[in-house]
Amino acid sequence: MANKKPKPRDPEAARRQALAQWSDPEKRAKLLTGARKPIEPPANAAEIAQKTCENGCTNEQIATALGIRRKPLNEWKERYPAIEEAFHLGRAVEHDKLVNALFVAATQKGNIRPVSSCSKLATDTW
Repeated sequence: MANKKPKPRDPEAARRQALAQWSDPEKRAKLLTGARKPIEPPANAAEIAQKTCENGCTNEQIATALGIRRKPLNEWKERYPAIEEAFHLGRAVEHDKLVNALFVAATQKGNIRPVSSCSKLATDTW
């Protein structure tokens, strides 16, 4: 038994077997559905997504915070409207924070001056 040689593999037989599995619709469906079950999001997934978006986290970082990879996160965003909405709300808060910070930085440095109304722009001469 110690000196037993392995049987040579017939690549053509393996090819025929694989083709037979994938060409039969029932076997193909079984192979495709036999994959992993989709991961269900936790009850607070939308809250976590919104808070992490507000802090400027990337999708990879958000997925890590939820204990998953980026692909399931994208699937959750497509499948669950509450999670997609949480992303939009969180990104909007992040955007507003960024715009406010840029505005404050620009006006404190004297780079621009705030305009109180749009009618003031029309009377200014360039």
